[in-house]
Order: sequence, then C-alpha cells, then structure tokens
Amino acid sequence: MRWVVVLLITVASSAMVGAQEYKGRAKVKGKVKSAEGENIKDPMVKAVFLETGTGPETKKGKGNGNFEIKNLKPGMWKLTIVAPTSPPVGFGGVFVEVEVMQNGMEDLQVTLPTLQGQLTAGQDQLKAGNYTDARNSLLGLLAALPMQWNVNQLIATAYQEEGMHEEALMHIDAYLAGVAAEQASGAALPNPRNETNVRIQALDSAAQIGDYERMNAYLNAIGPRMFGRPVVTTVIGVAVNTLIPAENFDEAIALLSVAIEKSPTSAAPYFRRGMAYWRTEQNDAAVADLEKFVGMSMTENAEVIQAKDVLEDLALAGGAQQ
Repeated sequence: MRWVVVLLITVASSAMVGAQEYKGRAKVKGKVKSAEGENIKDPMVKAVFLETGTGPETKKGKGNGNFEIKNLKPGMWKLTIVAPTSPPVGFGGVFVEVEVMQNGMEDLQVTLPTLQGQLTAGQDQLKAGNYTDARNSLLGLLAALPMQWNVNQLIATAYQEEGMHEEALMHIDAYLAGVAAEQASGAALPNPRNETNVRIQALDSAAQIGDYERMNAYLNAIGPRMFGRPVVTTVIGVAVNTLIPAENFDEAIALLSVAIEKSPTSAAPYFRRGMAYWRTEQNDAAVADLEKFVGMSMTENAEVIQAKDVLEDLALAGGAQQ
C-alpha cells in the first residue's frame, strides 16, 4: 500500500507541475464574428502556451460570440478558434498567435471564414504555390471538421512542396487511417486510385528523410491491380534521384524489385535495377536484368544502347578472366 500512495503522489505532483507551466494571472478575451459581421454563437477556443506546448482545456464562448480565458501566464500563445458547425454550411477555423500581457490587452476581433470559402482558398493557394497560406487555410478547416480526414492529403502536399517531409508523412498517415476506418465501417470508399496516389506521395517523402522501412511499407501496400505506370515512374524517380545518388544501392535494388514483382511487364525497372547491380559488382544479376530489359525494349533508345554497352563490357571482362 505504501508504494501505491507514493505512486499516486508522484502522478499528482507531475500533473500539478504540468498545470503550472502555463498558469498565471493574465487573460485573453475577444469576439468571434462571421465575414458578414454576425456574432458566431458558442465559439470554441483552445489556447496553447508556445513556450511549453501546454494549456488549459478548450473553452466554450458565449452566445454573443464573446470568449475569455483566464489564469494564463504572460507570453506568446496560440489560439485555435472554431465554431460548432456541420457541412456543407458552417464555419472553418483560424489560428491566432498573440502575446498575452500581464497588464491587460485589447480584445481580439476574430473572423471565421465559411467552410466552403476556406476550402476554396486553401486549394487556390496550393495551386498558386503559396504553401504556408494553404496550410493555414486547410489546417483551420481540419480543426473545424476533424472528421474530414481527406483534407490531410492537401495539407501533406503543402508541407511536401516545402521539403517538410516529416510533417507531410504525419498527415498522409492520418489520411490513410481515415481510409482504413471507412473500410472497417463498411462505408462507401473514395476512389482507390486516390489512396494509391497518396501512397506514392508518401513513398517520396519517406525516401527523402531516409526512412526506408516506412518507404517500403507504403509501396508494398499498393496492390498489383493499382501498380500502373504512375507508380512505376515514381519508384524509378525515387531510385534514380534519391537513393542511387546517395549510393544507397541496396535500398534502390529492393525498391525496384517490388516494382518488378508487381509490374513484371514494365521494362524500365529492369534497366535501373540492372545498373544498380552493375554498380555494386553483382555482375550475374546485372546481366540477367539488362538482357531482360533489352529483350523487352521496342526501340533503340539511349538506355538500350547503355545496357548493351555494359553487357558487352561484362562479357569482355568475363572472357578475360577465363
């Protein structure tokens, strides 16, 4: 019993320390309206102290759109502000970073966009290459409608385009978890090609950060029926542009082997794997792949010429050794 008491005291103490990380005597308050100037009833406000990443529980505002959060430590805070809503009508969410002052501050005036307006803005910003703005719009939409898991794919794209691959993969995994949940529930599924495209997207990000186990998991989850030219092209691109320049030949060979297994009538993976075998002096395997590639090729392009040159060199080297 003594150990149980000690454990409870330790847990309680830890919780108290966590609470003290953000508690103080300052407060933040404001009003939430629509773009038309109408008060938004019962806004929900989540405050996070940026110094510690902690904060109080989500607070519900009033019917006139006013909100107030007390007992905050002075400093920089991030507020996530949404409203009770349901598609297709309703409001999106916004993020506000504000410096909470000990001696008081002006009330915040917050405007929530409509759901459709926020989605359209995020898509337009993504197309225009305004990736930071696109993320803010789409993350706000997701904050307002967390069950709209398909938005995660757009958010992942906005991160990926700026080389933020860890963040991109987090949202890709959220998207795939949403797909899996719908499969388990028996609900109508989105086009399976969309899921394949997301896994292709994930493949590239995982390769960029060197997470090869994760990379192969995304690829292996794509069934042979969906393993068409776009997938093969992506696999070759990852091998040629990321893995081989970094001299990760074993990973490149493993990746290309999956492509060959699932799309055996595609010639290009045989060429790339054969060249990788050649670079690692696995000459018998190189010969088998390059001969297969040459036999499958319909035209005498630069790759076919290169494959024939390597085969000739390997044949001469083999003859010299005899």
